[in-house]
Amino acid sequence: MWWGDTAPAHCLDMALRLYREMPCYANTMELNGAYERFGDDEKQMLWTAFREVLGSEDDRLADPLAYALWVDFFEDPTTVEESWREMTRRDGDAWERRIERVLENAGPVPWPLKEELFAQLVRDTRFHHAIFRALAGSAFEVCGQLGPSAASWLQRLRLSPDTPDLAALRVRLGVRG
Repeated sequence: MWWGDTAPAHCLDMALRLYREMPCYANTMELNGAYERFGDDEKQMLWTAFREVLGSEDDRLADPLAYALWVDFFEDPTTVEESWREMTRRDGDAWERRIERVLENAGPVPWPLKEELFAQLVRDTRFHHAIFRALAGSAFEVCGQLGPSAASWLQRLRLSPDTPDLAALRVRLGVRG
């Protein structure tokens, strides 16, 4: 690995500082590969940093990290459940913004995990667009995972008829417009 004999906590701290100075996906690519070497403290340091950045109003910081979460942690069967649980925790002031970003990148997350969160959020129309983005990602991404109830979730959402990708998702799920 890139850190040699250096302690994982020190390397993770350095990687997170580098990311904040130069936010780009390239500066996150080693995190998933190193994850198995992390102890509980390093894992909590990582998830705390991810939650903070994904809850931030700064898209420059949040967007590359959201992508890393999607392709490196959500697509990895060994980290998807833990990363989903950590990213969807209801804590902090910016929970809503973080959940929106997480749902926008949730395509590869196993359907039962997504559906459980949908059930918690669907009563609040503020989250309908984010749930829609999760459904679209689940339907159209290469690693997307849908369940048999996807069409019923789409029907429960209040969306503008001109929402991008809505017509395509209706066709994909067999929902009449």
